[in-house]
Amino acid sequence: ESGLCRVRNISDNGMMVVTPMELASGQKVQVSLSETVTLWGHVAWTDGSRVGIELVQRIEVPTLLQGLAAEHRMGVYRARRLTVNAGGTLTDDRGVQTVRVNNISQQGMQVSHDGSLARGDAVRVSLANGLERRGVVRWTDGERAGLRLMDPIPIEQLARGGEVSRRACDKDAGLPAPD
Repeated sequence: ESGLCRVRNISDNGMMVVTPMELASGQKVQVSLSETVTLWGHVAWTDGSRVGIELVQRIEVPTLLQGLAAEHRMGVYRARRLTVNAGGTLTDDRGVQTVRVNNISQQGMQVSHDGSLARGDAVRVSLANGLERRGVVRWTDGERAGLRLMDPIPIEQLARGGEVSRRACDKDAGLPAPD
């Protein structure tokens, strides 16, 4: 299962994260801090949503943080995305259409749509699980589009990618599955 977490602190040997995911002591995990930086470890302890992770390999925190900052400066950093399969509706100045959300992050989502969206379109997306956000079409490729959200989604509201999909699919069983 994949999900999002917030790294609260990090050391050369471990980190503490906050996540809505239910993790167990000893469980193997990987934490992707960017598309190029992934750390592997195991759950050392849990206390509700707080989780201590012991890293498999020692890191140098200053070097890690410098690398992540460089990604931001170079413009190559992208927010982590959760793969989902969630149905919903998209409203724009042409009306309402059914969409399928393929992936989601705090700041955006990729949707499958009817092919009518164009870059720059202002939209409102409503997922079957109750999540609603306004956004702008950043790119489109045939029947897929990337949306930049006007208001970020809190990690706690995104919860787990599988949970977003299950809740949404339970409520929209009539929608076609993605290709």
